[in-house]
Amino acid sequence: AESKSRFFKVGEAFKSLKSTAIRKAAQLKGTRRTIETHKHGGAAGALDLTYITPKLIAMAGIYTGILSTTGPNVATDVEQYLHRQHGAGSCRIFVVGSTPCDAELKIKVDNKHNGAGSLRSLKRLYRAAKAVLTWLDSDEDHIAIVMCADGLGPTGTVIAAALVLGGLVPDPGRAVRTFTAKRVVEGKPVLTPSQLRYVRYISHIALSRPPHAQEITLKRLHLLATPDMSSQSQGSRPFVSIRLGEREVFTSRAPDGTPPQLYGSEDYVDFELNVHVLGDLTVQVWHHSTIMTSDNSKLMCAIQQYTGYMVADAIVIKRGELDMVDPRCDETTTPFGLRLDIERGPEHPDKIAWIGSDPKTFPSSIFFRTVGEQTDFEHDLELLSRAFTQPATSFVDSSIPDDLDMTFSDDEEDIFAADAQLRTDSPPAHAPAPTAPVANL
Repeated sequence: AESKSRFFKVGEAFKSLKSTAIRKAAQLKGTRRTIETHKHGGAAGALDLTYITPKLIAMAGIYTGILSTTGPNVATDVEQYLHRQHGAGSCRIFVVGSTPCDAELKIKVDNKHNGAGSLRSLKRLYRAAKAVLTWLDSDEDHIAIVMCADGLGPTGTVIAAALVLGGLVPDPGRAVRTFTAKRVVEGKPVLTPSQLRYVRYISHIALSRPPHAQEITLKRLHLLATPDMSSQSQGSRPFVSIRLGEREVFTSRAPDGTPPQLYGSEDYVDFELNVHVLGDLTVQVWHHSTIMTSDNSKLMCAIQQYTGYMVADAIVIKRGELDMVDPRCDETTTPFGLRLDIERGPEHPDKIAWIGSDPKTFPSSIFFRTVGEQTDFEHDLELLSRAFTQPATSFVDSSIPDDLDMTFSDDEEDIFAADAQLRTDSPPAHAPAPTAPVANL
């Protein structure tokens, strides 16, 4: 018996040392981040989680090893806090980043919506937001934890979409500001322009303005300025990649690897595309480069859109509306940007059947346990709105970029101008079919 007791103590000591080592490693992982988050503190200790509402939590991922890409939180700490604070059976973790959570937890972990916040598709984002709302609505004690590796961009995208779709914060700009103010220290922006754009798409769906189902033909892409991307500052060799979802459907790059034409700085470059697309569209512009015989091409810029909200014949995409822009693109004399010439084709209604003919609506009270909590939240929201009455100065130092409320063609503006009224009136089933010569995205 004494021998067993000794072995038991050694085992417990080893577990304690292992737990301490894991916690230290996870904390070290968290300190390497460049964006500081508001942590709940108190009983949550050092856990990287933030209450957006009393029943909706934004949380960084769970540490699973030295090579973990899933986040800085320790699994046992997450379990203990949520069980003690809310009851394990009342909590559900929705994983919405690009990496699924493989940690073994006693709390329900939902990996079905993996990739929703990183824009795998508008359908996935819509379904993730709807799943969060359905869980909250099914029991007044339910707590939804939305999680990605750092609890920032993808998490914020899904939470903002849920706030919009649930009617608590119908305006997409205010929904994103709400998340940013509560989650991020100093309100630094964490959503990409495309993530902001997709939250706005969700707001149109919530207002019964579903995307059209017309096939789009991308006729041409115009690169409005050419940056110096080569090491010798001799211009760049741009090529285009078009993706639908995760599948590349077109590239202007030669199949045999022949380098694209070299364009000098500030040149205006045209690409003939003639590509038929329908769904989640990603346009990437690359600079061709090699090291020895290995490909070393560098991404100039990218943008993701849903074709169902492309209605103009030509779309101008400004610098602030692009994702992952190489810093050298900011050094061009002519403002850097893209222009897409498009044509609309036949309808494919089955492609948007996932929205449903009558999207379910949810009461805004599902985000709270008491009326008092909702009153306090709405008061804070009003104070936050007043803080943003001045126009944002830049994408870098504002929690929401100037171009979130992006400019559109005249007919699109007629559609979007009705949004505020639609939030109080009964919305029409469909927006009028617009036609316009040119739009700024």
